[in-house]
Amino acid sequence: MVALFAAIVALLLPAPGAVAQSKDGFRQFVAGLWSEAEAKGVSRATFDAAFSGVEPDLSLPDLILPGKT
Repeated sequence: MVALFAAIVALLLPAPGAVAQSKDGFRQFVAGLWSEAEAKGVSRATFDAAFSGVEPDLSLPDLILPGKT
């Protein structure tokens, strides 16, 4: 389970711009990962458990949000 979570989180790293939109944008980004995870054999229950409570870290200095400079 830990390895699966680490693999899913690794999918987030190449696309920081997608995460940077907002919490809603982040949720949409995570939802968009589902088809790829499913294709790799990840069950929906495991996917949902891996992302349960996960939110973007808005304290990151390079996280660009709309309306913020």
